[in-house]
Amino acid sequence: MEPRLCFVPHPAGLLHAGTLQTAVFTWAFSRHLGGDWVQATDSADLLTALSWLGLDWDEEVEGELTAVSHHPTITHIIADPSWHPAAPQHNPTATWLFLPPLVDTLGRPLPSNGYLAHQFESKGYLPAALFNFLLRLSWQPTSGQEIISKWEARQQFDPTAILQEPIHFDWARLDRMNQHYIAQLSDTQLAEQIRPFLEDAYDYLPAEGNWLPQLASLIRPDLVRLEDAVDLAEWAFTDEVAQTNQVTPPEARPILARLVAEIAAVVLLDEQTAVAILNAIQPASPTAIHPIIEAALTGTIKHSPIPKILGIIGKQRALNRLAATIRY
Repeated sequence: MEPRLCFVPHPAGLLHAGTLQTAVFTWAFSRHLGGDWVQATDSADLLTALSWLGLDWDEEVEGELTAVSHHPTITHIIADPSWHPAAPQHNPTATWLFLPPLVDTLGRPLPSNGYLAHQFESKGYLPAALFNFLLRLSWQPTSGQEIISKWEARQQFDPTAILQEPIHFDWARLDRMNQHYIAQLSDTQLAEQIRPFLEDAYDYLPAEGNWLPQLASLIRPDLVRLEDAVDLAEWAFTDEVAQTNQVTPPEARPILARLVAEIAAVVLLDEQTAVAILNAIQPASPTAIHPIIEAALTGTIKHSPIPKILGIIGKQRALNRLAATIRY
């Protein structure tokens, strides 16, 4: 008989992290077996969450998940361990695969709030990162690799390698995976990922086509979740930035004053113009002055390229911020 798989959700709720993990394992096992994943259609929210996670199924059946698993054509059922006692009555002919329970750092069952699909999305976890995390959290591939593609997962998947002891939901591990997948995005792709977070926080984005990708490239090194873009990019949207406690040394003031004069003389300050200005004052501008300029423009020191910063904030805000630093 051709393998036909389905899953039954964690009793705490359809969109709980445990249910998402059960769905991930259903996908991996069905693809490894070359069988069909039969998915119930009773919950539009669940179908939306599974699609967002990058999962695809082969057949839709009207009805609840728990009812679909009763069907005699179902050969395999992936389930939360809480279903173990009821498995023989639920479907005695299917092969049941039970996943280990997910617990918090104190070993307690995950609460029903704080681990829901829409919350992962709203925090800015990429679907590929969450898929990888949920799969590797309870399964050890033969290769031992931490980062594993969907193709590699379906090739290597072995149900006997599923861990059986309770699994701690490790947020730090998920963050590391998310950073890895963020690093794989181009500046343009990352810009589109952070766009809704920035629009929600700041109401508007400049219309210039390359502005957001340039900003994305600057904040990328510190981006753990997409929601972090709101704080990391604040300097690009506000008229003023908080000045650091760093006092401007006297020898830096003439250099900053010349930089102000050069910027004031141009009509439009973009990255290319900023490069030319900085090259012009370079002999008088030792490397030690660069952190002072960056702190003046952004309120922080991250050793980011100053021409990119100037191109993002534009002429007037650059002049205001540099002038404030000279006076400090």
